[in-house]
Amino acid sequence: MSGDIDVDSLPFESWEKLPKEGTRAFGAFCVYRDFGGDRSIKKALISVENSADVSNRLYRMWLNWSGQFHWVKRAGDYDRYLDKLKFGLYPVRYTQLSGVP
Repeated sequence: MSGDIDVDSLPFESWEKLPKEGTRAFGAFCVYRDFGGDRSIKKALISVENSADVSNRLYRMWLNWSGQFHWVKRAGDYDRYLDKLKFGLYPVRYTQLSGVP
């Protein structure tokens, strides 16, 4: 089961696609991850789904994926990574990502 994954011991960055994490689950995580520090599953879901009926049905699925694939931890890891980029610990890479010369 994916819930047994220790995201701290992965051989790659935790915000990358996990083993056994499906494409849809990873895509949903990316929406959640990229929502920023004020993120929530509900806010992220509403940002990509206009239909209240559909977003209510998908909420349970996203909530399940969030627990199963450690979204909160992984998004926090990603936030810390971006902070390091912003504060010059990885200046070349941040410049490349942001498009700033």
